[in-house]
Amino acid sequence: MTSLRTIRSAGLLVAASAAIAVSAAGTAAADASPPRIYASYGACMSAGNILAQQGQAHVFACVPRGAAPAGAPPSEWELIIRS
Repeated sequence: MTSLRTIRSAGLLVAASAAIAVSAAGTAAADASPPRIYASYGACMSAGNILAQQGQAHVFACVPRGAAPAGAPPSEWELIIRS
């Protein structure tokens, strides 16, 4: 009886390890998405808020992309999703 429990426990451990590996592979594939670039900070934040409402992004940020002349606002913003 004890050896049967040990075998079942080992089977559950292998199944759990496989589930974690599949989950990690899905995360790596999601991180490889093309960058999301917007023409304004407001458009970037709106897109991030829509993704958050859909449950696809829990933490996001809009960061300026490229160099802008001193005193001029950036012309491109990239949406960075952290979770």
